[in-house]
Amino acid sequence: MSILRRFLGIFVMLAGVIGLLLSLAGLVGIWMARPAVTQGVNTTVDTLFASLDTSQRTMTITSDALGATIDSVDALSEMLGTTAVTVAETQPVITEVSTLMGETLPTTFRAATDSLAAAEEAAQSLESAIMSFETFRTVMGATPLLSVFMPPSTTSYNPEVPLAESLGALATSIEEMPGTLEQMAANLETTDDNLLLIQSNLVTMSENVALISSSLDHYRSMIDESKASMDNLKTLLGDVQENLPTILNIATLVIGLFMLWLLATQVVIFSQGWELYHGTAGRMDNGKTSDQQ
Repeated sequence: MSILRRFLGIFVMLAGVIGLLLSLAGLVGIWMARPAVTQGVNTTVDTLFASLDTSQRTMTITSDALGATIDSVDALSEMLGTTAVTVAETQPVITEVSTLMGETLPTTFRAATDSLAAAEEAAQSLESAIMSFETFRTVMGATPLLSVFMPPSTTSYNPEVPLAESLGALATSIEEMPGTLEQMAANLETTDDNLLLIQSNLVTMSENVALISSSLDHYRSMIDESKASMDNLKTLLGDVQENLPTILNIATLVIGLFMLWLLATQVVIFSQGWELYHGTAGRMDNGKTSDQQ
């Protein structure tokens, strides 16, 4: 039992010595490590400040670029909407022109052609009458007794192109106009239909571009919020760096007190090992018991 007690006493004393050495090392180490920790924390905070500044500048450039893009996209959307309105306003005009060219003008030209045909017949009859009158006048003027009543004409009706022939040529020239106008009207109707499709496409494109602008504006707001968060983080880092000496002093004091408490416990452990080794712990307890009796 004595050997076992001594062995246990040596073991407890070794544990106490090791604890004492570790406690002393920790107590000295925290004061020696304090400058390095301070420098390391300051370096880390400065690095974070630099990274935040770089990120903020990048986000500012990105936000400005998105702003310019949003302005351009909004201008495009407005232009597409305006063009769609212009096309919509143009469509009734084209419809009116198509109706005029496909219905009104062909009817007018056909009526004019019929009138010219009737006028050509009337002109032929008129020219025949004029020629007959000229012949009659010539005969009367050549007769001695009758020439007093019908003097010879100083001018005669002899146009380069007879009126009936001119009217016939005019009727022939406009005869094909109704068909040409109707074909042009058909082309305009096709254009009108295409304008409807173009207007619909323009409206759709304007709406899609507006959605793109809204999405870009959302991302821009997110970037602005991130910049605000970075400002808050920089403020927090600034407070940490400003209060770093106080924080380290408090942390060093708390750890130092803990190390002192740990050192004291190691002393108690060593003393218990010492008593166990020398066998004085039991005698002290017996002595205390005898005194009490």
